[in-house]
Amino acid sequence: MDKYVQKTEFYDEVSSGGDEHIAACALILAAMAFGQSCLHNFPYNLVLNNLLAYLTNIGIKTQKDENCLLVQGNGMKSFGENNALFALEDVCNCLGLLKYNKKFQDLNEKTVKDLMARSSAEIKNLLAFAKVKHKKEIIYNLTKKDYDSRFNQDYFYLKTAILFSALFETKKVIITEALPFCDHTERLFAYYDIKLEAWGRRENKITLLPPEQPILPHDLTIPNSISNVAPAILKTIFSKDGVLEFKNMLVNPKRIGFLYILKAMGADIQISNRSWFAYEPVANITVQGGKALTGVVVPETISNTVFSEMPLLIAAAAYAEGKTTFYGMGNNAKIEKICTIAEDSLGLQNAVILSAENILEVHGSNDMVSAERYWQNLQEESR
Repeated sequence: MDKYVQKTEFYDEVSSGGDEHIAACALILAAMAFGQSCLHNFPYNLVLNNLLAYLTNIGIKTQKDENCLLVQGNGMKSFGENNALFALEDVCNCLGLLKYNKKFQDLNEKTVKDLMARSSAEIKNLLAFAKVKHKKEIIYNLTKKDYDSRFNQDYFYLKTAILFSALFETKKVIITEALPFCDHTERLFAYYDIKLEAWGRRENKITLLPPEQPILPHDLTIPNSISNVAPAILKTIFSKDGVLEFKNMLVNPKRIGFLYILKAMGADIQISNRSWFAYEPVANITVQGGKALTGVVVPETISNTVFSEMPLLIAAAAYAEGKTTFYGMGNNAKIEKICTIAEDSLGLQNAVILSAENILEVHGSNDMVSAERYWQNLQEESR
């Protein structure tokens, strides 16, 4: 785990950790491989510990080594005894676990199992709705409505469930997306030599062929997540002389909108030392405070690459000089809740939500007091 080099009035020490989405997918793939995999920089948290416990229950052995998580995979038979329907059940249960957050940690075991089952059922219902069977192929059509659920991460679980369940199908599986979405699972599949066709940075279609050979184990390093350090980045930008430097951060083009937007607003953000971890682009990121922010227009293609960081961008827009407009927000309950908090904290004259047009407008006032009030309200809401 890499610590940042810092000089800032806001933090004494902050650390970044491995990306949770990539870690979860890598863990499931390691369980499906035949042999021992080693996952470096694995972020042990409540969600992933629950996933580890579930994999243990279905016969997967794991061990926390000094530098990595060792996973002894039993091959595809570990999931549903190589039956596509039963395998889908296991995969959906895994992904249902990922929908947890810290709010559930004090609940009893039965309630947690009920929540997992409900999450798994939601994913399976979405799968069934999107699935179209043909003689030679299976097609999943993911709509704009599905995509609008990205802010509460449902779209990630849906797409990932399709990709993993496709490994147990005997036909070619085609996934069509209304808009490009983060491609962590596809990159991991390519790293594990699972055949993907018509997939790439600019593609809205993914074609997956049935595996011809067993999945082999791999050693890989989980890139550090921007989402984990986004609050520290924004606090430093707000500071007068704060400096942060992060190493080996994930800079996937479909997940880096948070940095793109802040840089366009005038923040001093430098990206250097680019390299690759398991087909994922990584780099070092240096953030310097003291720069004035100005409002910008954020097109849908960029806002589509922002997920959990959206509340922080609203705070940045509130602090900036002028109006910031986000396109492609979608009709989503989580975004509406964030917008309500923004309206209450910043004042109706500063935050204007045009939900019918899927547009969010924030009229900044260069007012740190309003931005800080909004920040505090968000933290209280998340508890």
